[in-house]
Amino acid sequence: MISFPILFINLLSIIMMLIVTVSIWIIRDKNGAQQLFVTSLFMLIWSVGSLADLISIDLQVKLIWRNITQIGVFYTPVASLMFAIVYTGIGNARRKFIRYASFTFQSIGILLVWTDGWHHLIRESVTVLKTPISESLVVEPTMLANFLISFNILFTLIALGLLGIYALSSVTISRKQ
Repeated sequence: MISFPILFINLLSIIMMLIVTVSIWIIRDKNGAQQLFVTSLFMLIWSVGSLADLISIDLQVKLIWRNITQIGVFYTPVASLMFAIVYTGIGNARRKFIRYASFTFQSIGILLVWTDGWHHLIRESVTVLKTPISESLVVEPTMLANFLISFNILFTLIALGLLGIYALSSVTISRKQ
């Protein structure tokens, strides 16, 4: 059984993501808003999937929700990168290529996660850890999974780097925003 603090924190994160997503939808005509909206949708999938994984009792159901969560885990960094490119204008000329290449690459990771039951290239083992406050999946990733996960970090760091470069090169008035 999931404890109230864990349930509360997860529900609060979902509510906050819903508020952010709706707020971005309202201003979707602004520069970068569409990309930020897509990013927030993937984060919402991640949050909902995580909560559903935590409250599920059956291992197979937990695994399905874990797989759904991976859609958010793999696509959020790419969507963040696309937002950073559009918002800053850095790399805008190659945006289409970057979008197709990065989403295709991440889609391969998601496909491998969803088909892992047949080939076991992503997960070495899956167990349920039962504690007094929750039951959660413990996944032992393979080397290939760790390689694919490292690209999530890489995409996020590139996005942060682009935003940092933009912030440093912008005029003082813009920086104060």
